[in-house]
Amino acid sequence: MSEPFDAFLSYRRTDGSFAAQRIRRLLWDYRPPRSLRSRVSRRPQVYIDTTYERATDDFFERVTLPALRTSKYLIVLVTPDSADRGPGQQDWIRREIEEFVAGPNPANIAIVRARGRDADPLPGRLSQSHPNVEVIDLRGIGPFAFLNPYRASRLANETVKLVAPLLGFGPEDMPALRREEERRQQVRLGATAGIGAAVTTAVAVLSIAAFSSRNHAVDALTRSMFASERVIQAVAGSMANGETRDQLLTSSCDLLDSLAPESGRDPASGPLATCAAERAAYRDNLKEHDEADKLVDSARLKIEQRFVEGGDADDGLALVDIARVALFRTIARPEQSRINAEIVAFVDNAKRVLDRIPEEVSPGRVAAEALQVAAVRLGDAGSFESAALAAGNSAAMWAAIATLDDSAELVLEHATAEGLSVLFLTKLERREQAGTARERGEALISHLSRDPSAAEKLKDRIEAVRQLLEQTAGEGSRS
Repeated sequence: MSEPFDAFLSYRRTDGSFAAQRIRRLLWDYRPPRSLRSRVSRRPQVYIDTTYERATDDFFERVTLPALRTSKYLIVLVTPDSADRGPGQQDWIRREIEEFVAGPNPANIAIVRARGRDADPLPGRLSQSHPNVEVIDLRGIGPFAFLNPYRASRLANETVKLVAPLLGFGPEDMPALRREEERRQQVRLGATAGIGAAVTTAVAVLSIAAFSSRNHAVDALTRSMFASERVIQAVAGSMANGETRDQLLTSSCDLLDSLAPESGRDPASGPLATCAAERAAYRDNLKEHDEADKLVDSARLKIEQRFVEGGDADDGLALVDIARVALFRTIARPEQSRINAEIVAFVDNAKRVLDRIPEEVSPGRVAAEALQVAAVRLGDAGSFESAALAAGNSAAMWAAIATLDDSAELVLEHATAEGLSVLFLTKLERREQAGTARERGEALISHLSRDPSAAEKLKDRIEAVRQLLEQTAGEGSRS
């Protein structure tokens, strides 16, 4: 009889091989917290077929089927190509699901979305046979996922959902498992900070060596600049605000400035925007707002010129980033006269980027999120005119990128922006505009509510937006 497995990993080889290997490694490397470790005698044993490229009936009967029948759990990876191929079509995922369901553990199925969109169909008719199974979202998993704190937190929470049943842990153990994953995330980020400091030192040494040998100076300086830029981006994206982060960024930005004249090229747009933002914040703390303005305006002008000339996606994202810095600096300062003009300027920059690189969703998301945050801050400050302008443009931005990303989370963000727009328009007594925005928001919420997976996964946030729309509807009728 075949060796029993904790799980059998079913995936489509055309677009799921990499994710399958990553998830298998994730399960193999997983270590429970010390308080629960005594209950685990060995690492999870996960079967994954990597021995052949084209499946055959003979191989399936001799090798795959015994492993499938002796597995306690079936993990099904959802990717764009994993959708059911229909009656009469050879579909190994569907056959693996059917064979497992016919075995001794038919309810032990974990569905993992590894690639694609929320709307992509589940393979093997799982939507009909297992309508209440939660889909675990491990999209974005990879060796550097921890550099994005939001993504790392989400993946840690989803990982616990997958690992816990395989190791025999129950609902009462979930808090301890989540705390352990949060601790590991902090350790990884701390290690990144240390690596950043080491790389910065190494770059400085490399630069000194470059100056001592003119024959290799240009090449070494170029590599030094590239390494410095990577350190700046890694530290800015992976560390929370604090003294260590500030020191690392200051040192790296200063080093980048010293290397640029000798190397014959300017810093890339992303690090340029990051350094300008950090230095402007330092100037603002010293009450030197005019000097901070000059730093941000100079970086924005340079990046905008690059984008206009080349249309590069990295330049476009950097342009949105530095424009966002300018917007929030204006909102934070006492004089409010420039806020609406700054919102319009920010939207113009974002639209320019979206028009030039319509296939890129990141700049649009950054812009929409920034406008949404700006609307909340302005509303809290009582600047309802500016808040309504920011919220309306945020909703329009979410709508603009819906063709690229129609995930449930994005639809909910769009509905939230519409709700904020209704709130501020109602306070301004613009009832007709508020009613139109309310209809759009209610239509988006209705769309989400018809999706069982989204309705369950996002039910608390959906309900909060629904209450916002209903509250403002009441206010509008009383005004």
